[in-house]
Amino acid sequence: MAKSQYPYLLDVRSREEWVNNHVEGSHHIPINELLGGKLPDIPKSTSIYTFCRSGNRSEVAREYLVKNDFTNVQNIKTLEQARKMAQQ
Repeated sequence: MAKSQYPYLLDVRSREEWVNNHVEGSHHIPINELLGGKLPDIPKSTSIYTFCRSGNRSEVAREYLVKNDFTNVQNIKTLEQARKMAQQ
């Protein structure tokens, strides 16, 4: 799945985790940068799927995005789930 295609897969893991292993075509905003105000530069109605290693940080990210008026955000929890979505 190309980066410009949707759904928007948002990896909120640390930079080190992302460099080690990431889903091709996903977007990376570490959770600390997201919570610091770095929001995705996409329409707020875009389908966003957050993920991390275990699902905890991605749930925090989902809640934060919803509070910032993103209307279609789901936590798919793990890197494995994101890989499955990217292959569809």
